Amino acid sequence: ARIPRGIKPDDGDWLCPDAACGNWNFARRLECNRCGKANPTPPANKPKTAPYGNPRFKEGDWKCPMCGNINWERRKQCNMCQTPKPGVGVEKRDGIGGGFNERQDSGDYKQRDSSDEEFDDMGRRKKKKKIKARVAVDEFGYRLKPKTKKNKKKK
Repeated sequence: ARIPRGIKPDDGDWLCPDAACGNWNFARRLECNRCGKANPTPPANKPKTAPYGNPRFKEGDWKCPMCGNINWERRKQCNMCQTPKPGVGVEKRDGIGGGFNERQDSGDYKQRDSSDEEFDDMGRRKKKKKIKARVAVDEFGYRLKPKTKKNKKKK
């Protein structure tokens, strides 16, 4: 039997032993998909190479010791219970700005009175605050009209 046109057999593909059938079968088949004859050289059971028996996981993925969740290699903590990745030390983070809630404890923050400074924490020039004039209000909290020349003439 010959291989059908356009088909390139892979390693382990096999020809049906029945001469009348002559069907090419994929390596994964244990019997001919046309006549049902058994594969004369069945494939050996290969152990799964994927970690944890699942092809979605890659080498380097890790299992959380607390909840058993499988996490990607790039994660530094479990995405389910936030347990740190085993073998990764907690690094001290210093600095100002860049990330949300970046510092480990509240003692890392410097107490600053930024109202007197010309620049903010990121080095940008602060805007000048406008001083509002006090507005007179009556006993109910409504603004009183300022006295102008027009108001004085009406009296």
